[in-house]
Amino acid sequence: MLCSSRNYDASADVILNDPVGQIRHAKALLELVSHGKAALDSLAVFLNDLLALGLSGGDRDFRRDAFKKKLASSHASLEAFCMLNPVGFNSTALLRTSIVSARDEWLHRGFPDVAFMWPPSEVGVLPIPKALTASATTGATRATNNSTREFNDYHFSRIARLLGMAISLAIEMEASRMSSPPPRSPNAQFRISAVKFCLTKEISVREPARHLKVGPFSAS
Repeated sequence: MLCSSRNYDASADVILNDPVGQIRHAKALLELVSHGKAALDSLAVFLNDLLALGLSGGDRDFRRDAFKKKLASSHASLEAFCMLNPVGFNSTALLRTSIVSARDEWLHRGFPDVAFMWPPSEVGVLPIPKALTASATTGATRATNNSTREFNDYHFSRIARLLGMAISLAIEMEASRMSSPPPRSPNAQFRISAVKFCLTKEISVREPARHLKVGPFSAS
């Protein structure tokens, strides 16, 4: 018996099939690596300018060893990050632990070749081969494949961490250039600038719960 995932009743004689889900899964994987690579490109340009690395054009790229060396020498946190991710942004890596290699393989030379495994393998129904050119057709194990969640968490967490470090560095550097803030006016706590309110005559409100009303009201 063949059925879609929405009609799956957990029977032992049922083969689960979800072609639409597979298409969406492949599309999501391609978007992850494509947008992830684009985010890295933007961060490379931003960090080059922020840290005054002095590179230009295509040299501002995480695929360039010269860029990564300058980046690592500019701040201790970035040095630790580069050491922990030696091939994560390498375009020549043969494993999908490199988001750049995965993006280049899936976008320019192939597509997310992920087979639907039923019954589920030990890494789920949509395991992703670790090797770039591998194609799972008979089975999948943790030694040869990642689950979809593992693949997503691995790449997203690294991009998010790098983005967080870039923001923290920018705030730290900007704060060091700023002078002390001006003294706060004693009346500042009584000012509401976002939602201004003005009484046109003196009113005494004895019972706020009964007499204080909140709009919106008509202009008339």
